[in-house]
Amino acid sequence: SAAKTEHLSESIDWKLAGFLFNQKAILIVGGLVPMTVAAVGLFRTGQSWFIGWGVAAMLVLVGRLGVNAAFSCRRIQSARPTVWRRRFLIGTWANGAICGIGGAGSVLGTDTFTQMLVITMLTAFVMGSAARNGVYPKAAVGSVLLAEMPLLLACLATRDNYYRLYTLFIVMFMLSAVLVV
Repeated sequence: SAAKTEHLSESIDWKLAGFLFNQKAILIVGGLVPMTVAAVGLFRTGQSWFIGWGVAAMLVLVGRLGVNAAFSCRRIQSARPTVWRRRFLIGTWANGAICGIGGAGSVLGTDTFTQMLVITMLTAFVMGSAARNGVYPKAAVGSVLLAEMPLLLACLATRDNYYRLYTLFIVMFMLSAVLVV
């Protein structure tokens, strides 16, 4: 009976891993959007940090696509489903951190349109991640926090009362995303 339960547990574990990795289109869009926003920010402001942000977003996307392809082909036969989930987690957190860094950078030194564009991107990213990855709370909650906390801290660092007020909205938004999970 114990062996049957263990097998069932691993079967469910594989289904969870399969569900997480069965999101190639979302993964591509989630990587292309920050690269596009970085390009717009560079074009509008000429600030060179957007180049680094865009390249970092591209590297995360390429890495995530590589892990996705490896999962699809099961190139790494010895990996257990927990190893695949960990790989998914790392990719999700890396993407969240990249988006969060862009959010912080946009608040600290770009024009209003670029700030709005980045904040819109973060809103879509966070709620999409919370809804899609909610079956794996560690990945979903981590990506929410990594995407929004840098923006929150940057808003506080501006010492501008309107940005400080906006931090309340960020906190409410983070809480609602975590509740979605």
